[in-house]
Amino acid sequence: MNHHSVPGSGRAREAAPDRGGSFDTIFGKLTLRATDNQMIMPNYFGYIGEQGGKLRPIISYTVPSEQATPAPIGTCKMGTL
Repeated sequence: MNHHSVPGSGRAREAAPDRGGSFDTIFGKLTLRATDNQMIMPNYFGYIGEQGGKLRPIISYTVPSEQATPAPIGTCKMGTL
C-alpha cells in the first residue's frame, strides 16, 4: 500500500488508487474509464410491477453503454488528490 504524508499533520494517508480498469459486477464485467472516472455500462429504465405474484423491478428500456456513456470531450479532467 502506498502512503504519503499529509502536509502539516505528521500523519500518513493512503495514496489514491490507480484510475481506470475492468471490474466484475452484478451487471457483468464493466470498465471504469481512466480519463474521467466514468463507469461504462448500459442505463436501465423500468418500473416496479407484479410478476409471478410478487412485486419486482421490470426493465422496460435499456440504453446501450455506447450511447449512455459518450466519449469524453476533453473539458473534464481528473485532478490529483
